[in-house]
Amino acid sequence: MSCNLIKEYTDNCKNNFELYTKNIMDKYYDEDIFNEYMKKYIDVRYYNLEPWVRKDFSAHITYYLNKIYEKNNSDTSKFILGLFKKYYYLDNVVEFDVKNDLDSYVNMINRIRVEKLGINDPEFVKQFSDLVTNNINKKLEFIGNFNNSDFLLDINEINNKKIYNVNINHKVSVPKIFSEYAINKVWNNKVITENKLQVEYYLVNQIILKDIINGKFEFEYLVSIAISLFEKVDKLKKILNILDNDMAKDSITIKVYYEDFMKYKEIIFSYIKEGYKFAIVLDDSYLDDNSNKTILDIFKYIIVTDDKYVTSRIKDLSNVIVLE
Repeated sequence: MSCNLIKEYTDNCKNNFELYTKNIMDKYYDEDIFNEYMKKYIDVRYYNLEPWVRKDFSAHITYYLNKIYEKNNSDTSKFILGLFKKYYYLDNVVEFDVKNDLDSYVNMINRIRVEKLGINDPEFVKQFSDLVTNNINKKLEFIGNFNNSDFLLDINEINNKKIYNVNINHKVSVPKIFSEYAINKVWNNKVITENKLQVEYYLVNQIILKDIINGKFEFEYLVSIAISLFEKVDKLKKILNILDNDMAKDSITIKVYYEDFMKYKEIIFSYIKEGYKFAIVLDDSYLDDNSNKTILDIFKYIIVTDDKYVTSRIKDLSNVIVLE
């Protein structure tokens, strides 16, 4: 399992769909047409890159796949479009009970194969059933690996905005001879703080992937960053690579204090250009003037932890978040 869960999951989806389509279509398979549908499917189903035009998730995806058929209405394009609609059952878009529904599903695919393509292979039903079963089991195993016995995320919704503030805690059992102070001192050690971000970002990615699988794209997560990482370019890049996919970048915002931003703003600017989103946490180093107000415009959110930072320039902004 790679550190970039969402990319790995969508890559597996692409590979599975391609394998299904090649097995079904055999010599009639058209790679170019398949790739066009596949790209649009991933963009809509996983990355939410198109405006919502239907409330029903499957109808929403179908709307954009139909747009491809409108440009290329060949028999092959029509057949591949039909297959993608059938794949909804295998990709959590439409409810599907593997135990009770798989046999009838595979028989339906075989019937379409015989009637539309004229391919009648007595071995197909078993082979395709085994292929689908194997891929579903791999997917369930992949998702099952999300369970973590050592760490948990403390997730709190902010003002019913579907924005969640995230912190990581450990579940490791520590001998009673160690005081709470000693445990916290180790847990908040600079190096450990840097390293535990890898776990935090990985776990948040898991949550986002589960959201996506369920067709939920509206949730956002605020995460911390160890400011010491800005002195360690390679390690910073390695850790942020965990978030290096469009959906994670869209759903995750990294908190940074104003004082730290001013010290490392060139590095932060470079990551903003790469699509990472940051929220600025106002502190006593922030001066409320017009020039600084302009700087705030580059951040997705402005976070205030004290009423004294809610000035006349800030209070009416729509992206202000108050954290207790």
